[in-house]
Amino acid sequence: MSTHDSSSREALEIEFGLLQVDYDLQAELLDRVKSAATSLHYLRSKATILAEEVELEDDGSVSEVDKDIISLLTFTRTSKNQDSLVVTEDGAMLQSIQMIADVLESLLRRVTAAESEASFQKERVIIGEEEIRRKTIQIENMSLRLEEMKQIVHENKDVLDETVEIIKKLVEDSRKDREKAVENEEELRRVKTEFESLRNYVNTSTNVVEALLSSERQFQTIEARYKLCKAGWLLSLHSWKARKRRKR
Repeated sequence: MSTHDSSSREALEIEFGLLQVDYDLQAELLDRVKSAATSLHYLRSKATILAEEVELEDDGSVSEVDKDIISLLTFTRTSKNQDSLVVTEDGAMLQSIQMIADVLESLLRRVTAAESEASFQKERVIIGEEEIRRKTIQIENMSLRLEEMKQIVHENKDVLDETVEIIKKLVEDSRKDREKAVENEEELRRVKTEFESLRNYVNTSTNVVEALLSSERQFQTIEARYKLCKAGWLLSLHSWKARKRRKR
């Protein structure tokens, strides 16, 4: 009898322990449900806005995230008049929790993917900013080089202007030299002409002098002959007078 009572007591203790464990599990599960209900309430307010935007689109343009939001919103609308989830004995609570968990898991995956995409885009933006900064530095360096080239061009322009002025002066001097050369050539021709005229005059004068000298020599010859003739004539005259006096 005592053995039967002991077995019954152990069975009751085991059953009570199981009930206690089941109660603890139900309490923990209820806490999770309440936490999920709070999250669901927050997501419902966000999903309402997103669903209204999604409903404006065509069915073909609805993404997987939008479908999850619509599913979550559909479920929450069925219980929107309730302050908390109703725990039933037929497993509806577990199905609801599973549905919420699936939707939340799907949303979490989408959010994780979106965060990864956002991180990737952020890295691309950072890389783009670095590239922009690098390009900006290159542009600034090119601007400095352009300013230096402008300065060099300006200095070269000054040198070029001076060179042009020098060339103009050389051209002007060359023109004056050509004009002077033409004048000198004309003067040379004039001098040559005068020289030819003078030479002709000298030649003519020389010929005249030579002719005069020749005439003078002829005159001297004639004069000498005349003197000889005169001397002979005087001598003859003296001889004649002498003979005449002797005859007397």
